[in-house]
Amino acid sequence: MTIGAGQLGGDGGSPRHRSLWRWYLALTAAVGGVFFIPAVGSKVGWGLLYVAFCLLGLLAILVGVRLNRPTRPLGWYLLVAGYVVLAAATAVWYPYVLWTGTTLPSPSITDVLFLSSYAILLLGLLVLLRGRSTGGDRASLLDAAIMAGGMGMLGWVYLIQPQLQASSLSLAGRAATIAYPLVDVVLVGILARMAFSPRVRRPAFWLLSLGILAQLTADVVYTVTVLNGSFTFGSAALPIYVLSWGFVGAAALHPSMTTLSDPARRHDDRGERWRLLPLALAALTPSAVGILESASGRAVNVPVISGISAVLFVLVLARMAGLMEDITRYHRVETLRNQFVSLVSHELRTPLTSIRGALGLIASGRLGPLPDDSQEMLDIAVRNTQRLGRLLDDILDLERMESGTLTMARQPCSARALADRAATELRPMAEQAAVRLRVAGPDATVFADPYRVVQALTNLLGNAIKFSPPGATVWVTAERRLGEVLVRVKDQGRGIPPDKLDTIFGRFEQVDSSDARDKGGSGLGLAICRGIIEQHGGHIWVASTLGQGSTFSFTLPRVVAAADQPRDRPHATTLKDLAR
Repeated sequence: MTIGAGQLGGDGGSPRHRSLWRWYLALTAAVGGVFFIPAVGSKVGWGLLYVAFCLLGLLAILVGVRLNRPTRPLGWYLLVAGYVVLAAATAVWYPYVLWTGTTLPSPSITDVLFLSSYAILLLGLLVLLRGRSTGGDRASLLDAAIMAGGMGMLGWVYLIQPQLQASSLSLAGRAATIAYPLVDVVLVGILARMAFSPRVRRPAFWLLSLGILAQLTADVVYTVTVLNGSFTFGSAALPIYVLSWGFVGAAALHPSMTTLSDPARRHDDRGERWRLLPLALAALTPSAVGILESASGRAVNVPVISGISAVLFVLVLARMAGLMEDITRYHRVETLRNQFVSLVSHELRTPLTSIRGALGLIASGRLGPLPDDSQEMLDIAVRNTQRLGRLLDDILDLERMESGTLTMARQPCSARALADRAATELRPMAEQAAVRLRVAGPDATVFADPYRVVQALTNLLGNAIKFSPPGATVWVTAERRLGEVLVRVKDQGRGIPPDKLDTIFGRFEQVDSSDARDKGGSGLGLAICRGIIEQHGGHIWVASTLGQGSTFSFTLPRVVAAADQPRDRPHATTLKDLAR
């Protein structure tokens, strides 16, 4: 099984346990289904099954921490402590209700235990996820507060207020009644914080998010069934709670759980515009609730709606102020970037070219013979100036790609010919490393800049050769797909760790910091590859298995040539037509 970026279950790990999370999640779903079979559930005992699976959830977390060994395990251990207290609370609550047929008075020892377990679980989640933010991501924090405020409005009007009106509780009982929905409001904030965090989401992230979402859903179902007097041990809330623990346990068992606390890396947030819709709905929640309550003839709690509206207004203002600061900072950084590009283009390249030419002339011996020691030092200097020149070219290419000023001379060309050209350029390097190069697969026509595509292929092939052992084979294949061509570069090297798959295409990123010294390179090659492929409208990704190798894949727009068209379509578009 290979590691695929963005695939649920694509992370590696020991073959003994990398699929353990799947079996645990399947077991959770099966046990949750038992709750919907009254004949089976009543024999087993709803509460016993509930407590047993709570303990199984904390056992899954302990096993996951033991197998995956995260660098920051405190958050997981707090989750275990929270589940221990939760199991104790259920062990007290269930026998009392079963034997007496009535619920415990509020507040009771079970309220203390339940609320304590929730507090420990919330603390565990906060500790677990605090590393995802570098401390300066105020925007996501404000967005999470806005979402929590909007959901708090709904929770107060439709959950808390009806419970307070339907009971004659003491002050302590009312406080306990309010505390449960407030916990859910905090959970909403944590879930929103996770969703808005500027970070690539790994499978463990999605599993943990589903666990929080299931917990929220179960709390709502439980509260509604208690309010209308329909709660039983066969209630749908119980299997949803079990499913919540299943998702959290599966997140702990998944190998990518080690990345949950890693610091978030800034990335292009153009794909995060979806957050505007839930934020707008959350900000408008108080007004919408007031209108609905008034239209239905119910009394409108003006102080609460006004108070939450004021809080949301302040949060939105703070968010807008932060947005203006971001825009100002962006323009400042853009100015510095333009100045840097100008400096590199004119102030560094010109003297470097002169230095490289002078050193090359002296090293060639045209100005007279040199001692062996001097010749060796000059050869080293020439190689280093050439390397520095390539580094400057790479930096300039990246800047042009990001600014959109890099022109692409696109034309129909053969994918097989581009792969052959890149392989030919790197064949001496492959022979020196005792690595075989193979170009295979059917030919296909792509609409691309041949120079830039060959540049991307040489970067990928160069990395594959450098990190492959002697006697290994590196393959380049092309595959026709609907509207695109899939190109793969596969090696038999050491592979890429799961926690590096998300960052390997960043600037100056390398799997090992020693690679720059041992293997050469600046860490810009894959960033340039990504820029070139994205400039063509394609995308690039990597799949890897430690100790077995990596496969870098990218897509390019396909041109359907006349030879590729069905013979019963005489008027098919030809290459000549597309080139006009």
